[in-house]
Amino acid sequence: MEDNIKKRKREYMREYRIKNKDRLSKKNKEYYQKNKDKRRNIDREYYEKNTKKIKEYGEVYRKRNKAKIMESQKKYNKENKEKIRKSNKIYREKNKDTIRARKKEYNKKNQIDISIRRRRHREENKDKLKMVNKKYYIRNEGKIKRKQKKYAKANKDKLKERGKEYYKKSKKEICLVCGEPALSQFCSRRCRGISNSGESCHFYIHGMSCLPYPIEWNEMFRKSIRDRDNNICMRCRKPREILKAALSVHHIDGIPENTYPKNCISLCTSCHGVVEGSGKKTEVFQPLFEKMLNKLYGYKYEN
Repeated sequence: MEDNIKKRKREYMREYRIKNKDRLSKKNKEYYQKNKDKRRNIDREYYEKNTKKIKEYGEVYRKRNKAKIMESQKKYNKENKEKIRKSNKIYREKNKDTIRARKKEYNKKNQIDISIRRRRHREENKDKLKMVNKKYYIRNEGKIKRKQKKYAKANKDKLKERGKEYYKKSKKEICLVCGEPALSQFCSRRCRGISNSGESCHFYIHGMSCLPYPIEWNEMFRKSIRDRDNNICMRCRKPREILKAALSVHHIDGIPENTYPKNCISLCTSCHGVVEGSGKKTEVFQPLFEKMLNKLYGYKYEN
């Protein structure tokens, strides 16, 4: 009997609240506005006394009603996107220092957990992160390069010191030529070249490695030809200052044994490739170069 009476009372109260919603809400608002301070003090006292109970009840409720809570949150976020953004911006601007302090404290307490999570995330999403980074770099290539240049100009000394320290720490082996510390067998290109020169070179053939060229064909001879032509390509007339590589010395008759100034001319790499690759270096280019040298330096040739 008592249970049936209670159920009837509950049903009656529900019906009464549904019918008189507006009237009850107005009364509650008026009462709350008149007695704000009292209600706050009562709520605080109750919360201080029963904090554990409230937390336990909240956890139990969340576990039971996860799906409902998630759906209600999604609906609210969709309906009030702009309001949420504005409120978040205002809150961040007002409480910048407090947010930073909280982040620092959290990071100090949970350094190990954060590092483990980041590693797991990187390992699980390698391909996604690569694609995202590529897209970001393609969109903002100019901005990234400008920032890098500004940082490099502002912090030249720091970057040099860091590079020197890293280079010193990473040196573990000893150079085979000079005996100084090095990253690999040699400390520089110079030492590598010295080690691969002479008898240790795989092209060495008992002092005759320059064949089919004679012994006269050396760096001093090539330098004299370049100086004679004022370090200018005799075909396209480009000076050495404009060109990336040094001028090459070409044999006019195509015979490397005839190494004398009358038979040599200085050319740039592109023109030298054209002359050698055309297949007509003796038919077309030989008489042309002979006439040029005859006018400039007075060399005589047999027709």
